[in-house]
Amino acid sequence: MPLYMDIHNLPEGTTAEDVAKAHAKDMETQRKYGVEYHKYWVNESGRKVFCLAHAPSAEAAACVHREAHGLLAEKIIEVEPDVAEVFLGGTETNPERQLKVRVGAAAGEPVEQNNDLFGSTVQLAARLCAHAQPEQILVSNAIAELCIGKGLMFEDLGEVDLKGFGSPVRTHAAAWRQAN
Repeated sequence: MPLYMDIHNLPEGTTAEDVAKAHAKDMETQRKYGVEYHKYWVNESGRKVFCLAHAPSAEAAACVHREAHGLLAEKIIEVEPDVAEVFLGGTETNPERQLKVRVGAAAGEPVEQNNDLFGSTVQLAARLCAHAQPEQILVSNAIAELCIGKGLMFEDLGEVDLKGFGSPVRTHAAAWRQAN
């Protein structure tokens, strides 16, 4: 069954406790539509709520929210389980745990087929993401070079051995602060 992530705008004044109650209502309603909600996150500063669920369709996931509490998602997107796992960790519900994202970016020509992207550029971005520490952004040398003069700072980490690449790849960590 496909895995979906829905994205909600968090209404003003809504608390994490309100979201937990809405999630509990989803859990009571989900079987009626063949949906299984796994996890949700509240991003209070971004005013967003994210829910992760296996569902027969995006519409089935929307039906659960509609019936359970009426808080409909702005977007519902299908996600690959591997991608969800890399970015979000396991599928347990744990609103107390902080989300620590890893990001990998590369520049080049991807290969597109059937609305999916392939090729060495995509593989490099995925390997950089896997190599990154929590809350770290790793980029290829091409990205760092494309950003010269843009006020962004990168720490050169030197050459890193990455699975699937025959030679080491020059890697940079993006700094969280912009240069003056």
